[in-house]
Amino acid sequence: MEEAKALYALLENEGLTCVVSRDGALFRSEERGVRPLLHWLRADPAFCRGGLAADRVVGKAAAMLFVYGGIRAVYAGVVSEPALAVLRRAGVEADYGKLVPYIINRDRTGRCPMETLVLEVDDPAEAFALLDRKVS
Repeated sequence: MEEAKALYALLENEGLTCVVSRDGALFRSEERGVRPLLHWLRADPAFCRGGLAADRVVGKAAAMLFVYGGIRAVYAGVVSEPALAVLRRAGVEADYGKLVPYIINRDRTGRCPMETLVLEVDDPAEAFALLDRKVS
C-alpha cells in the first residue's frame, strides 16, 4: 500500500486526478470523473491488471472499473462506502484519506450520477458497459 500512497503523492504534486502504475508504466490523467479509466480500459481492458492506482475521488463507478481492470491496490483521497465495499469484496487492497457515505455531484445537490448509475450493479463488466454507454 505504501507504493499506492507514493502514487497519490505524485498525483498531488503534479495536479493529476488519477495515476495507475503497472510494470513500470505510468498512466496519468488530469480529467475528472471516470473518463480516464474508461479511455484506458477501452484501449486495453487489462491495462491495470495487477497494478496500483491513486485517485482523488473513488466512488462506486470508479471502484467497479478498477475491479474490472484487475487492479491490485488503490489509494483514494476520498472514497465512498459503496466503493470501499466493492474493492474489499473483490480483494483489492484499499486505503483512503476520507471515507464518505456517497460521492456528491459537481453541483453539490445530490449523489454523483455515475455512482447512482451503478449503485445496484454487482458485476464489473456490466458496470463498464453501462458507464461506457453513458459517457460515450
